[in-house]
Amino acid sequence: MIRRALLLGALASGTAAAAGLGPLPAHWQGTLPCADCPGIAQRLELRPDGRFVLDLTYLQPKGGPDQHLRETGHWQRDRRDRLRLDAPTGRRYLALDADDSLRLLDIHGQRIDSPLIQPMRRESDGETAWRLSELDGRPVATDTGRPPPTLRLDAAHRRIAGTTGCNRFGGEYRSWGASGFSVLPLATTRMACAAPQDEADFLRALARATHRIQTGQTLELLTDGVPVARFVAEPAAPRP
Repeated sequence: MIRRALLLGALASGTAAAAGLGPLPAHWQGTLPCADCPGIAQRLELRPDGRFVLDLTYLQPKGGPDQHLRETGHWQRDRRDRLRLDAPTGRRYLALDADDSLRLLDIHGQRIDSPLIQPMRRESDGETAWRLSELDGRPVATDTGRPPPTLRLDAAHRRIAGTTGCNRFGGEYRSWGASGFSVLPLATTRMACAAPQDEADFLRALARATHRIQTGQTLELLTDGVPVARFVAEPAAPRP
């Protein structure tokens, strides 16, 4: 009976703590600055039972392979409306911003005034449209009269869908750790396009991607640390 009471109490605490965070479980993703690597990709999962999983990936530290770390523990919202993550390795504080993003606080739970500390954004549920802005390091032209390629990621079902600017595509993707990402073979429509090479280059970039990093309103796909496609967020069209 005591064990059952403790379990029910923990679940009730997790439900209360989830207020204001939207449906759980949910994931947030972002990148922190790093002294000897391009960045530290982080992916946080908050679960409704009050537990969390934080995956950290040090991207090519000192030019070497990625290094992956995982922290697990319990989370709760405190009286100052901060999120507190308690793990065997220590305690972290996060602030919940008005746009549903999470921002890292210092060890005392105070805001860090630095432009280098970017918030973690809630992973897309398919409602965010990502518009291609760069492909293989080249800006995407906006004066061609053709719509730019776009994609949407449905994190709950691991589905990807979008357009090449001409044809529609859809399929599945896989993700792991803080930033691991790969797109499975896609199904596409077969319309003749005015710029078939641009379409082929875009689909090839999706197929080559090995990592995904979302920072603010920007989404980058990388191949072994090298950016191959960059997207900017656009509001989803309202549903009828």
